[in-house]
Amino acid sequence: MSHSNSICVAFCFNCPFKYDDLILSEGIVVTRISISIHGEKSQINQAKYRMLCAFHRYKGEVLSRDFLVEYVWGAQNKVLNNVNVTISQLRGLLRHSEIEILTIHGQGYLMLSKD
Repeated sequence: MSHSNSICVAFCFNCPFKYDDLILSEGIVVTRISISIHGEKSQINQAKYRMLCAFHRYKGEVLSRDFLVEYVWGAQNKVLNNVNVTISQLRGLLRHSEIEILTIHGQGYLMLSKD
């Protein structure tokens, strides 16, 4: 499935999955307000949740910076540095887990398991 035409325009308040937890891997669970990594819970903001939602929804696909900007912040937001900051924060949260976010030069980002 190509994600280029599947931007989530409803955002979280209209999302049919808004009450479902995101299971990134065994022991890593994301809710709209937190991430639990093997029992250690951290608060997250809406941008981090939506970015993790995008990676979860399009598991195994490289997501472009433009796609992430639109998916996470909406079509009106064109501040590309938001992606860098949020990716960096998520990498920090996931640093002691089996999940990592890779930069695919010239294409975007890919979340995968280190295993």
